[in-house]
Amino acid sequence: MEPNTTTGTGTQASATSPTAWIDAYTAWASRRSPLTPPHFHEGIAYSLAACAIAGRICIQGGQGRIYPNLYTLLLGKTAVYAKSVAMDLSQEVAERAMIENRIIYSVFTPESIVGELAGEKPTNLDKLTQDLQNRWKESARWGSRRMLRLDEAGMFFNSLQRDYNAGFIDLWMKLYDGPATFERTTYKHGLHVIQQPVLSCLFATTPASIGHLLRKQEMWLNGFWPRWNFCVGGGYPEFTPSAFEEPPTDVWKPLFELGNNRLGRWEADNPLKAKITPEVTKDYEAVLEANRKRIFENPDGYMEAVLGRLHTKRLKLALILASLAEPEAEKITITNDFWEATKKPVQQMELDMVEALQQTKRTDKAEMEERVILWLMRQPSRKGTLRQLIRHMGLAHAEIDPIVTTLKNGAVIDMRRDGNSMKIELLTPT
Repeated sequence: MEPNTTTGTGTQASATSPTAWIDAYTAWASRRSPLTPPHFHEGIAYSLAACAIAGRICIQGGQGRIYPNLYTLLLGKTAVYAKSVAMDLSQEVAERAMIENRIIYSVFTPESIVGELAGEKPTNLDKLTQDLQNRWKESARWGSRRMLRLDEAGMFFNSLQRDYNAGFIDLWMKLYDGPATFERTTYKHGLHVIQQPVLSCLFATTPASIGHLLRKQEMWLNGFWPRWNFCVGGGYPEFTPSAFEEPPTDVWKPLFELGNNRLGRWEADNPLKAKITPEVTKDYEAVLEANRKRIFENPDGYMEAVLGRLHTKRLKLALILASLAEPEAEKITITNDFWEATKKPVQQMELDMVEALQQTKRTDKAEMEERVILWLMRQPSRKGTLRQLIRHMGLAHAEIDPIVTTLKNGAVIDMRRDGNSMKIELLTPT
């Protein structure tokens, strides 16, 4: 997706702007990591704010509470979009703002994460240094209101569908929705009870790592992928040198105030209920209805699932903006300014979901072409027949035909009929 370039220009946002802090963070991060698309930095900024809030504020809707927790996924090719650099910058700011104790870094399997969220002590806790023990205890007191950060999340996503992790896809969706409690029993670990989960995630990976999961329509229709805020890299970012700059006050201090002072009186089981103006409520309902209509008229199962959650995502972002802007917690109100400011980032999310699917399909085709080339390299004289190739690939003729046609048109292979057989020969040197 062509990156959203409306922020990250290096100029400081006006303090009166509803997105003042998001813009300040994005501008600073873009100077430090200019190869990272600005909307990656923007998605990280919203995630940091969600981490600082830690489930202590919500919107009380007719169907339940809506917490401003986010599942953010940076998706892009390795070494092109500087995803890891952008993630490291978020760590700098989290430490300056003193919210790093709400971030889980070292847990990778879904099962171990459940134990962490349920408050299960590490088996080697007593053997750790006192400093490490204190650090774990300080983090554990936030329970399941933390943010899980994975710089390479491919292994995590792929493990969700293994037999021994049955049920974790449903679990991850429920953790996002913020149920009062969640219980899970396993043979190895017994009963885990997760109290008042309001989980956020900040993950990064490549389209190739999770392509097969992105292509599975049931992962969209069951609501798993639609819960994620996609930030997808598209196009080639021209090289721009980075400039070192410590996080300025307007980047770390608002996050510090939000995370440590403003919401200190509230907890996830008794959160502050933010106000929302009638004007925003009316437009929120109009957006909801417009998306319902688009779903009804849209035959695409992937986007049908995506559209059903965009209005709630927009409300979450608006609540984050309102929480950052209002110094007195009891006065936090989602006004039209905050609501309108979330329109563009949510549109970007929708576009990036489409781009993720398109990149996945392109990646799949490239992988198939590579398999054909590798097979021919192993054949005597780098030659074979189409029938042999079809058997090797395990595909139907209609599936293999566009792949070999592309390779032929690109002068990678030669195809010619020899009696009843279609001969294939690899032409390119290796």
